[in-house]
Amino acid sequence: MLTKKIVNLFIILYFFLPSYYSYAQNNIDVYDSNKVFSREPRLLYTDLVSAPQGAFVTIWGQNIPKDAKLTCGNETCKILSFEYDLNHPSHGKLPPRQKIVVRFNSGTDITLNGSNTLPFEINDGKIFEATPEYHLNTILDTMRPGDVLYLRGGKYKNIDPASYGYRKGFGSIIWATETRDGLAVVGYPGERVILDVSSGTTGFDTVGNIKNWTIANLECSGSGFAIGNNQGLCINAGRIGSRVNLRVVGMYNHDTGQNGCCAFGIFSNTSNLYILGNYSENTGTTSGKIHAIYHGGRGNNDNVNIDFNRIRNHIGRRGIQIYGHRPGEIMSNLNIRYNNIENSLGTDAILLSHSDSAPNVPPSNPERNWIQDALILGNTTHGGSGSGIAIRAAIADIIIRDNISYNNNQSIFIDFVKSAVIKNNCIDKEPYIRQKSKIILDRNKINYPDCLGY
Repeated sequence: MLTKKIVNLFIILYFFLPSYYSYAQNNIDVYDSNKVFSREPRLLYTDLVSAPQGAFVTIWGQNIPKDAKLTCGNETCKILSFEYDLNHPSHGKLPPRQKIVVRFNSGTDITLNGSNTLPFEINDGKIFEATPEYHLNTILDTMRPGDVLYLRGGKYKNIDPASYGYRKGFGSIIWATETRDGLAVVGYPGERVILDVSSGTTGFDTVGNIKNWTIANLECSGSGFAIGNNQGLCINAGRIGSRVNLRVVGMYNHDTGQNGCCAFGIFSNTSNLYILGNYSENTGTTSGKIHAIYHGGRGNNDNVNIDFNRIRNHIGRRGIQIYGHRPGEIMSNLNIRYNNIENSLGTDAILLSHSDSAPNVPPSNPERNWIQDALILGNTTHGGSGSGIAIRAAIADIIIRDNISYNNNQSIFIDFVKSAVIKNNCIDKEPYIRQKSKIILDRNKINYPDCLGY
């Protein structure tokens, strides 16, 4: 009898503890593909996870009826708006996304129907507001960790005089530093808030070791300048210093040349990075190494989450690129999930690659491997001129699961990996795999669109 109890306890621990640990680290229960692909109501993510009492919080979800029981802490949520997010229509097996704005007054967490919960807590900060006439640096300098700045509608152009490139006219509008730590800058709900980067400026940039920053619900616009002018950059979590608990949520970037880099990047030396539900369209140049979402290593990186983003009509290079540059870099717990990449007319829609820090060493050599493990889950890639998903390095352990790839030059391309599980993908072409060992192909269906199951 005792032996049976011990066996049962082991079974419980074996199945429960990994799930609990994943939830604690990454709220993975919300992101489980079986739940995200279902027709059940689901909360997916929020812009803020901590804010002062009375803050506006934007929630994204799917299949949620207007009479659903939505609880904000100790009370029924006060809903200010409830609509479909037109920037994120259905794709693959994912339904259209909904956008709900609530006001949070007490308690912790946001819960749907008593079970599906997203983390949120009230802090001791203050709420600020600004209009385009303000110089945002004067407000940011007065703010303290936990404070939230809501930008009211209009076009913001003023460059922070402390930011890099200010004297040459290429600084940033919002500048995060160690003395401006733990802040959130968010677009006011229901108002169009534009960061004008058309003259080559950067919308948001960082320097030093920053933590607990949120930038959300803003529009970065390069309109008015030809993409060929190589103008504008929306988010640049730069190469100097580190970033811990950085959230980039619900941003809209369009018509930018991206200053030789990316719409959202470089995201070097990061831990607990959340790039959630952003939309980038009509970006890039044909003449540069331009990527829509780019992580460039440069240090130790852990728990990097690139989820629920949409990239449309990007030219030049990759939609999402993860690529190292220096000796000693490490990337662990990399998650690329539920992104929708349409018409990536450069090379690959999603690329994971080696570090170029040892150029004389073949890419297959583990010396150039910096990514320890990765999960590529539930993404839709279509209409691209390269591979839907490409692995071009000695990546350690990788799972490619439940993705949809069609009308790309290749569906899934594998160059070198330590190990890979390629499972349950719905594609229109056989995966192209150079390395034949330590690759598991399981239940992939090469019959798009029949494999969608509709």
